[in-house]
Amino acid sequence: LSFGRILSPAAYRRRRLAATVGRLAVAAGIRGRRRPNSSGVASHVGTIAGSSAALVQLREDGSAAMLKSIPGTSVPNHNVIQIGDALVYNDSNADNVVATWLDGRHPDRVVRIPGDPGFVRGLARLDGDTILVGSQAPAAIYLVNLRTGRVEAAIPLEGQSNESVYGIALIPPTFDPPPSRLDSAIR
Repeated sequence: LSFGRILSPAAYRRRRLAATVGRLAVAAGIRGRRRPNSSGVASHVGTIAGSSAALVQLREDGSAAMLKSIPGTSVPNHNVIQIGDALVYNDSNADNVVATWLDGRHPDRVVRIPGDPGFVRGLARLDGDTILVGSQAPAAIYLVNLRTGRVEAAIPLEGQSNESVYGIALIPPTFDPPPSRLDSAIR
């Protein structure tokens, strides 16, 4: 289980207070306006300094065990998959994909994903140590070899500068083959 962002107690109290004030304002007929990002420059959304993240194991008996605490997060981390004895997650704060071993005997393996911001999201295992990871700017899907720690290929995606890959799923073998552009990019 991935808790992508855990607010500090002070940030949590501020958000609760702001929510209460907001509900009272709406009840009084006062409505605020959200201003969209018109700069055309991609940016992280929802930055909250002083937060942390955690990977937690939920056991069959209902108990939980903290596997990894990740301090210094300001945006939520995303996605987690298990590959053998390692958990792999997207560190959206540092634009990395990280493999961390359950037994703690090996140092984390960190692979930098290109982008400004990369804001890595979306994670799927192809086979062995090969995974697909998505990013925001540029919007792309990257083929990553965790064993070598290298990005081996990129599939650029068209779209708006503030859009991001959200999730990645493998196409089941019962589906028609993917377009040749995608198929050739990952072979």
